[in-house]
Amino acid sequence: MIRTLSSVAPLLFGVAILLTGQGLQGTLLPVRANLEGFSTLSIGLMGGAYFFGFTLGCLRGSTLLRRVGHIRVFAAMTAAASAVPLLHALWVETWVWWVLRFMTGYCFAVLYVVIESWLNEQATNENRGAVFSAYTLITLTVLAVGQQMLLLYDPQQMQLFAIASAIVSLAAIPVVLSVAPTPRHADGKVRLDLKRLFRTSRAGTLGCLAAGLSNGSFWALARCSWPATRRRSRWPPGS
Repeated sequence: MIRTLSSVAPLLFGVAILLTGQGLQGTLLPVRANLEGFSTLSIGLMGGAYFFGFTLGCLRGSTLLRRVGHIRVFAAMTAAASAVPLLHALWVETWVWWVLRFMTGYCFAVLYVVIESWLNEQATNENRGAVFSAYTLITLTVLAVGQQMLLLYDPQQMQLFAIASAIVSLAAIPVVLSVAPTPRHADGKVRLDLKRLFRTSRAGTLGCLAAGLSNGSFWALARCSWPATRRRSRWPPGS
């Protein structure tokens, strides 16, 4: 168990950095959109664009891995994902933010494919549960930490977008410089078969669908309920 975790420690460290930036960005954008006067429909479409991009990224991630390998895909998607927060801050328009959220969703979906296929490759049947438990613990913890970073600066200013961009960029360092063995290139072509999935586990498939619908609405809209009085109030809250 310890040996397995040590072999993926650089990856888990990179995941911790990466998802800290994701936690900050995911909270910052709906808050900023609300402060800018975006309609609830626009914010909802922005959230939908993220998950649409995420879906396409899940479908295309394996193709990218077969072409160039895990480390190159991780570096490329991290670079793209780190540029997007800065573009959000520079161009505050609803349709631009929809496109940028689509890009973010695509990048992070591919990153999740890289991360979880890498972990799955290194784990065995005996320790797979422990490895993914550690991964889930790190994921949820750093997402919460990233959300708390919203209190550092005024969300209407540039600083938080720059911080989110910098954090995501730093995530590539431990992964790219790691000397740990990387997963081998996959030779076979992976095809998504939803019919087979439904036949195998109807309850599981429907449960995932229901969870996705509820979580999608929460992540897209629940965090944008920021009082309008904050627009000209002192920052951080309570100061």
